Amino acid sequence: MNSVQSIPEDNLLGIPTEVAEGIYQIRLPLPFALDHINVYLVEDYDGWILVDTGIKSEKSQKILENILEKLPESRPLKAVLATHAHVDHIGVAGWICEKWKVPLWVSKPEYDGINQFLAMNPSEDADLSSSLNEFYHQGGIPESEYELIIKGLLGFQRAFYPLPSNYVELESGTITIKNETWDIFVNDGHTVAHVSLFNRDRNILISGDQVLARISSNVSVRFGDAKGNPLKTWIDGLLELKALPSSTLVLPSHEKSMTNLSARIDELVNGYLENANKITRFCKTPSTVEELLRALFPRGLSPFEHHLAYG
Repeated sequence: MNSVQSIPEDNLLGIPTEVAEGIYQIRLPLPFALDHINVYLVEDYDGWILVDTGIKSEKSQKILENILEKLPESRPLKAVLATHAHVDHIGVAGWICEKWKVPLWVSKPEYDGINQFLAMNPSEDADLSSSLNEFYHQGGIPESEYELIIKGLLGFQRAFYPLPSNYVELESGTITIKNETWDIFVNDGHTVAHVSLFNRDRNILISGDQVLARISSNVSVRFGDAKGNPLKTWIDGLLELKALPSSTLVLPSHEKSMTNLSARIDELVNGYLENANKITRFCKTPSTVEELLRALFPRGLSPFEHHLAYG
């Protein structure tokens, strides 16, 4: 592979771009308001590791196929590593693992969680249907909106290629890639066990959705864990990353790379706490979750945005 120099940000779609020695960023299209994801090829002595995959789509898969087929025979694709189980990060992991006969590396809670989601069918599971009804209706979501939310969520099942039946479990600790040590951070918040990777030899963080340059990741109370506190564990994870060196190069899943890790984490934490304080003020008047989210997000919301805001 050759690095690509001086290409405008908007023209990088599908072009492998060397962002650090032995690490290539590939920008894949997404059919959402956030219209791309950055995935990464990381070089090892015996092959390449693909970090995240994009969604199941003809355009995205064609880009990946063209790139992966051109890897040298002496160093082919050796693994797919998913930072977490959202569709844009693991949507075609199964296809890649099957086609190139490589393992999937992912944390156990993410693997188990997405398989549970892909098996969800409330129309044939009375207990599941009852639990979903209770989770959303107790917060005041109208029936018409509830039906749209559930239809939209289940529609995402079609955007996943079936996962491999076996996988390599990622846990907090370290892995060695090309004689360099990478720390594995596993944090609850955006998802239940989101993985970030830090190269301690060169101060490089592949951050997934844990730290983004301009936008903040959704942090939601989840169906099945209504008493959980993902905001606390999310902030705890951010503060853990804040202890990394100030020179750290951050390679995120969306938008641009950055080097202001500590300052950006402060912005993110302050933003989440500001929203929490707004909710606290709104709660001085007894309100449903639906009333609170409409106060926080007065614009029109799509069913999926409604689901995120509710969480």
